[in-house]
Amino acid sequence: MHTAPDRCWSTQGTQCVDYVYSFGSLQVFGLSGGFDLFKQHYPFLCVGQDSTSAEIDAAGMLWPSEIIPRRLYIGSLANADNAGQCTGLSVETVLDLSQQGATVMAPTSHDHFPVGEDQELRLPILEALDAINATTGPVLCICENGITRSPAIAIAFAMASKNLPHLSALAFVMKRKRNIAPNAISYVQLQELEQELLVTRKIPGS
Repeated sequence: MHTAPDRCWSTQGTQCVDYVYSFGSLQVFGLSGGFDLFKQHYPFLCVGQDSTSAEIDAAGMLWPSEIIPRRLYIGSLANADNAGQCTGLSVETVLDLSQQGATVMAPTSHDHFPVGEDQELRLPILEALDAINATTGPVLCICENGITRSPAIAIAFAMASKNLPHLSALAFVMKRKRNIAPNAISYVQLQELEQELLVTRKIPGS
């Protein structure tokens, strides 16, 4: 990402940035590689004059949040039920923490760890990490609303895969999905996981 002002901006780009600033914007960001690179990675989010109505509708939907590019996404039950979104993200496995379970279409595999609504219930964090590590392809981790349980698993995966303490992993995930809200027991479990990872030297000591 580049922020304006920056030497990477063309004259036309600089004029566009100045125009946006004139309406009170405090920051303007430009994608490294521009639109062509974005379209290469996310063609299903790009529409034009030749796009069908179905493609336009799909681009306007609420898609899963990308936590680790082409590796881990978090979302809701509705995201997992949407075969078009799973196909667009090349999801190989849906890791499902909802109580009722998603309707996942083949060839996407479905690992279901039903968790009730009781806030005192512990999450199957270690089992979920094993499920993610069992595949090298993109994984969509979901719960009913994509706000409580699936973000906790994403935090745990960031801790284990990026050698991060739980608070740093929380910040890492929250930067990519702002409205996460793991419950209290999840934070206890993440602190326990941090201690386990410290013992196995997978995260640096404090």
